Parts: sequence; C-alpha cells; structure tokens
Amino acid sequence: MSNELDEILQLADKAVTSISGVSVVDARWLFQSGRRSLEVTIHRPISRISLDDCELMSRTLEKLLDESDPPVIDGAYILEVQSPGLERELKSNREFAAFIGENVEVNTREQIESLGWSFNGSLTSKDETTITIAQPRPSSPPAKTNKKSGASEPATALEAVTLKMDQVARVKLHPQFQKN
Repeated sequence: MSNELDEILQLADKAVTSISGVSVVDARWLFQSGRRSLEVTIHRPISRISLDDCELMSRTLEKLLDESDPPVIDGAYILEVQSPGLERELKSNREFAAFIGENVEVNTREQIESLGWSFNGSLTSKDETTITIAQPRPSSPPAKTNKKSGASEPATALEAVTLKMDQVARVKLHPQFQKN
C-alpha cells in the first residue's frame, strides 16, 4: 500500500499546483465503520486553508485519480481533504519539511537541561538523525529556587537546541495566539 500512497502523493502534488501557496502534507488511508477513506492534508504557511481550498483540491485530485490509467486506487473510497489542524503531530519527513519555521512543542524521552521534558520553539530543521528548534523555552517554566533567598532564578535562554531523533518522543504543532 505504500507504493499506492506514493503514487497518490505524486498526483496530489500535481493537483495542488492550482492552489496558490499550498503544499501537500500527508495522504493516508483510514478505515472507519467499514468504509475506506483517503485523507489528504494540505497546508499554506502564510495563511489558513479555507473550505474553498479543500474543495478545489478535492475536485482536482479526484479528477486526476479517476483519469489515471492504470487506476491508482482499486475499489470504492471516500476522498477527504483537510487542513493539518492546530496541534497536529509531525511524523513524516514531508510533514516536518512543510512546517519549517512554525512553532512546535517537543516532548523528549530524557530531560534536557534548562528545558525539561517538554519545550516550545520554532522548527528550524530536521534531517534523518537530528532536529533543531530555535528559541526553545520550557512548556512549563522550571521552578529553580535560590536556596539563600528563596527566589526563583530565570532559566538560561538558548538560541537553539539540536537533538538526536532518538531523544524525541513527539513533536506537534503548537500555535501561538496573539493577545489583542
């Protein structure tokens, strides 16, 4: 089925060229209530994905899939096109590439000095073995107290942190909302 998904992703990449600034993040099969669904996720870094974007992508991709000879997909299925969601977990290299520059939350398998087990920052890069996060800050500020005065000491600010992927338990989008 991986080969099938690779072909679907190629067609999806072709279909998305008609939508300004949009890229394909993922395609996967879901089986719900005895129905097979093809879920395609699209993303636009500079603004939100609209319902119109999803509809246009769905129509364009559906046409490409229907016209493919030989058929890429055998049997009945439902095509669903969606935006990534606010707190999407990033798993594939394609997903990481699509969200470079976005704010993420990283959960680690081991405590990272001054950041703890979970921290936020901007996804700078990811390759097969490492991930780099700019401006990392603890998700929950660690409570370090000064033994003499009892006052909290500020955590040391880091410009960036690079971790081996085997240190990382999970990376997910972590939107920042601006206060008015």
